[in-house]
Amino acid sequence: MPLSHRTTASGRHVPPPPPRPVRDAVWEVVRYPSRPVAHLIWIYAVAMLAYNSTPPVFALYLSQRFGINETNIGWFFIVFGGVGVLMRAFVVGPINERFGEVRTMRLGAALYGLGYLLIPLAASVPVFLVCQTLLPLGTALLFPANSALVSHRADRHEYGLVLGVQQALRGVASVIGPIWAGFAYQSLGPRVPFFACAVIIACALLIATRVRSEEPVAATA
Repeated sequence: MPLSHRTTASGRHVPPPPPRPVRDAVWEVVRYPSRPVAHLIWIYAVAMLAYNSTPPVFALYLSQRFGINETNIGWFFIVFGGVGVLMRAFVVGPINERFGEVRTMRLGAALYGLGYLLIPLAASVPVFLVCQTLLPLGTALLFPANSALVSHRADRHEYGLVLGVQQALRGVASVIGPIWAGFAYQSLGPRVPFFACAVIIACALLIATRVRSEEPVAATA
């Protein structure tokens, strides 16, 4: 059966509805945030707001707090990237299989938020590195599970459109995040962006608790 067609209850093959404009899809997510796919997209967008907020102030914080400079800051990014690669290569799959994507997403959000909460409390570089590892642990579980759920629960003929809306909101977050984080760092204190990101991720986790594991999967015909 051609992928461009779907099967009705009577067994007939019919073409999918014509594609909607992107602006209509975005507006639907904004207007009806409680719908299953929109719900998941908002979790992604809120978490991405935190994800895009701290990189601009990360180096500034390390320099101010621990005297880290351009000669040694690379190790912190090696730890972040290395943990993320190892998680995706060896850990994410087994966790998804054991707990399912919904609980994996929630676990990722919890670890991610905990990392942001603990980072400003770290009193030494080794403790900071331990707290920092919670961030790639969380993102490796949260974001892939969320995107998988979005693709599973979207109508098949709108896979690309829905994932495009998801990435569009990520783009918005990538603009807003650095602006507010830089302002908070300069005006409210170096620790504030991290604590604020912990609150943001707590909101994403709260939204994620309302996602049902047994949500029906979209038709794949």
